[in-house]
Order: sequence, then structure tokens, then C-alpha cells
Amino acid sequence: MSETVVFLGAGASRPLGLPMTADIFPLLLQRLLSKEPGGEPLFGSDAVDRERLSTCLNTLLPGLADFTNKPQDHSAWRDKLLPITDVLSTIDYLLLSSNAPAPDFTVPELARARALIERAIFELLVRTESPDTLRMEGVPDVVRDEWRRTAELPLFQKRPPDHQNELSRAVDWLMKLASEPGRRVTLVSTNYDIEL
Repeated sequence: MSETVVFLGAGASRPLGLPMTADIFPLLLQRLLSKEPGGEPLFGSDAVDRERLSTCLNTLLPGLADFTNKPQDHSAWRDKLLPITDVLSTIDYLLLSSNAPAPDFTVPELARARALIERAIFELLVRTESPDTLRMEGVPDVVRDEWRRTAELPLFQKRPPDHQNELSRAVDWLMKLASEPGRRVTLVSTNYDIEL
């Protein structure tokens, strides 16, 4: 029997229209700071949590407001901003050591901001669709109900037009590997998303 391990990183979901790790923080900031009419602000109509997250990021990253207020192409942010993983690691270290990032920003506020970053990442990666359209087993009813209600809100992105073709291509390749006689396939993923 031969063994094959397929390791999927963020690049596996790029053709499906999902961001790479380096894109997440710039996209998060764009949505957080969005003032465009018709734009999709982070957290929908929840201005309180947007302000909490903004305060946290500006406390952790002095100069962030000056940087984001400069007239520049948002695509340039990808090369100039920290990856979201570094932001999360900084927050995690501060929480682990019970240190506040500033005298007027408490550890509980930091913990709340950490949860808001997770919520923001979720919004960037999840698509607007009911869980009933997905082929997933074992999802508890309470989770499925919350997902269904959330899917009805205009928070998430729509799938790109070529999504199904790209997804089918990847899944077909994996299934072809797995169907070869005498081959065992293990799938390992470090992706933030659940597309594949």
C-alpha cells in the first residue's frame, strides 16, 4: 500500500476567491474603515464592536491610523502591514502574560478584541450561503440554526463566478488520488477556511 499526504496551505483556496494569509489584515482594515456608500462594513451595523476593534488595533500598533489615513492604493497595504498571524500572536502573548498593551486598555478589553479579530476573519472567509446547501455531516442543530440566521445578513462575500469549476477541479484530483488501488490518501490543511 502506498501512502500519499496532501498538504493544503492557503494557496489551495486562492483559486476559490479566498484571501491568502498576507491579505487578511489589509482586507480586515479595509472593511473596518469602510466609509463607502454601499460598501460592506465589518460586523454589518455593529458600530460598537467596530470601534472596539479599531481602538485595540490603534493601541497595539501606534501609527496605524496615520498609515491607513494616507491616500494610497489598498493593494499596497499587503506588503507594508504585519500578517494577521503576527497581530494575533502579539495579542495572545499579552493575554498569556496578563499584560495590557497600554495603561488605558485593559486585559479584558484585549480579550474582547481578540474575539473580534476572529469574528472579522470569519466574515472574510465565510460565504453567504445557508448551511443546508453544504454537504456537511454532524453539525449540531444549534450551530446550523445560528449559521442559517447569520447567512441571511449581508455580511459575507458571494462566491466568485468560477468557484464551482475550481472547487470541482481540486476535489476531482483528490478523489482520483484516493481511488487508485492500494493508495491511502491523508489530507492535512492549515487553511483558515473550510472550502475543500
